[in-house]
Formats: sequence, C-alpha cells, structure tokens
Amino acid sequence: MKEPQTLMQARRDNNLTSRQLADVAGVPLRVEYVAEIGGLVEEMEAEQLLEALSHLAGKHYTLKDVQVNIKRRQAV
Repeated sequence: MKEPQTLMQARRDNNLTSRQLADVAGVPLRVEYVAEIGGLVEEMEAEQLLEALSHLAGKHYTLKDVQVNIKRRQAV
C-alpha cells in the first residue's frame, strides 16, 4: 500500500493554487495553508478541502489518499 501524498503534492499535481482550493472548499486560505504544512485542522475543514480537490481535479480524493492532520476532540 502506498503512502498518502501531502495536500500540497496533490494540489500541485493538479496545477491548482492554494487560493483556488480554499475558495472552492469554503475555508479561509490560512486553513488550507495549515493543512498543507501538516498542522491540525478540523475534520469538517479537511473533508471540505478534499471534496474541493476532488471536484477541481476530476478525481476522488480521501484521507486514505491525502495526508491531512485532524484535530481530535478532547475527552471530557
């Protein structure tokens, strides 16, 4: 099984800009950037980014294909 690629790799492979991806995903550009550099993002934001990437690229991307670090909720 191959390693998932980074969001930045997937975006660049599809000749997309960070701004395009953020705009179509409906997330702030800073969220897209944080996801690209391996920072933690909300699960919903990660899903929105992958949905936008899939739409723009004409391919289906999931968290199995693209590495995005998800914030985990703290147990109370």
